[in-house]
Amino acid sequence: MTKSTMSLAAVCISLLIALAAVPASATVWDLATDFASVDNNDPSGIWHFGITNHAPYSGNPPTAFTQLFTQYQLGYGTGELGGGPAWMDPNQYWVGICQSDGNATGGGPYDFPLGKVGGHGPTGASWTAPRDMVVNITGDAWMIRIPPLGRVNSVLVAVDGIGFLLPETEIPQQFGTNSSNPLRFAFNNISVSQGQNVWLSSKYLSAYDYVGFDLTIAEVPEPGSLCALAGGIVGLVGFAIRRRR
Repeated sequence: MTKSTMSLAAVCISLLIALAAVPASATVWDLATDFASVDNNDPSGIWHFGITNHAPYSGNPPTAFTQLFTQYQLGYGTGELGGGPAWMDPNQYWVGICQSDGNATGGGPYDFPLGKVGGHGPTGASWTAPRDMVVNITGDAWMIRIPPLGRVNSVLVAVDGIGFLLPETEIPQQFGTNSSNPLRFAFNNISVSQGQNVWLSSKYLSAYDYVGFDLTIAEVPEPGSLCALAGGIVGLVGFAIRRRR
């Protein structure tokens, strides 16, 4: 083997090692990031918001919040959680979901930081898989109202056809540190099929109240594309070696 061929082989091997450290591209869906662009009346959308006081793992969609408000008008019409886009059921004025504008002051104090998503239960969100894939599911939940008035709420995470990932779990009632120390969850390498739903739902154990939550669905990169590229590089090395013999 000539020096030039050995140099080429060394370069290609270095490229292979570098490729092994680079993750393949994959899509991430984040509830807070995507919230403002969601059309809850679009049945083909990825995200949907609604009343989720039924068993979500049954595959039934939530009773959708059909009306979009630019000013958050939940909590008996007082706008307790401030402004920001809000989806709600106009027939149940205390129930809905919104994104905080950082001005949740009425009837508070509230732990509802700017950009966070939450609402008065029974409320929740569902994510619909746009294709067959493997995903990692992460998120958290906390009580927004400080103090929480003794209203015990819970959260659950479920997937159609699989059942509970997080069974109904009580959200800790804290004083002032809720969003910075929430009830966290993480589930990795969950296989979902196109059209299958992941559910995040707030429930009550004594009486409904305001619950904040985060939810991120991250596609797990498939190694196929990296393997194909690596195979191509190996092929080029072999071809170069044969040409120089």
